[in-house]
Amino acid sequence: MLIGFAIHYDIDVILASMTLGFTLINTVPRRSEKLFSIMRGFSIPIYVLFFVLVGARLSLNGMPPWLWGIVAAYVAFRSIGKITGSYIGAAITKSEVTVKKYLGLGLMAQGGVAIGLAIMASQHLQTVMIAGISLGSAIIYAVTATTFIMQIIGPPLVRLGVGLAGEVGKNITSEDIIAAMKVSDVVDNSIKPTLETNSVELVISQLSSQEIDTLPVVDKSGKMLGIISINGMIELLPNQDTWKWMIAKDVLNQTEDITYPSTPLADALHYMSSVGIEKMTVLSSNSEPIGMIRQNQVRQRIAQELLIKQGTTQKVAV
Repeated sequence: MLIGFAIHYDIDVILASMTLGFTLINTVPRRSEKLFSIMRGFSIPIYVLFFVLVGARLSLNGMPPWLWGIVAAYVAFRSIGKITGSYIGAAITKSEVTVKKYLGLGLMAQGGVAIGLAIMASQHLQTVMIAGISLGSAIIYAVTATTFIMQIIGPPLVRLGVGLAGEVGKNITSEDIIAAMKVSDVVDNSIKPTLETNSVELVISQLSSQEIDTLPVVDKSGKMLGIISINGMIELLPNQDTWKWMIAKDVLNQTEDITYPSTPLADALHYMSSVGIEKMTVLSSNSEPIGMIRQNQVRQRIAQELLIKQGTTQKVAV
């Protein structure tokens, strides 16, 4: 309806759409948020199609050399204007020194609005010729080329500016640390499995010496058969006479609570929480136990990593 109204009264479609969005977000912010959320759900394919069609209009062979000079001048003066303008604006508002110095680097990327406006302008200037090319085509070529260049150099400059300002990693959370780690990063390799033929007496001695309450049980080839725990032997503990003639195989419990070194730590912790366990055996690709992960140890490791990351960030910021 808006676009039809704009076309009928010869009003710029893009400016009309921007005005509508500006009006909605400032007059009915809560209701408009739901509308914009719905639009964001299907807008990505439209953006992709828009930029594909715009890219198809950029003919490098059709651009005369003098137009490349205009593109270079546009990029240079636009960049200078962004950096200078942001510095002056930050100085007027008495912002921090880092904002004055590096804000301009974060404003280099150029979006599709410029291309849209160029397309609208070109429709009215196709009949105007300049140096053998229509002014409308020259505008499309120049704006599309500059957008392409700025979209390539823009993101690295944003990253550079944020890094120089000391803002990288300030919002690191434990979830960020977990997402970046695998099970191999937190596995406790000090836990040694016990053979299925070992006596219960020896198993209890191993549990005591390692100060743990669970041990993986393996066969002669080193493959895991199950686990043996203090809780699983609770009935045997008072009867020490049975410890010497009973073996680990007699009291082990089979388990599906296993994981692998390459498993994302977030997935392993989610599984442990969902089934209500505090520890889980880690197997190699050959089904040989190489250690265990425990939630309490993982939490301690995450806390340590978080302190290290935050400490490093604070040093950079200083």
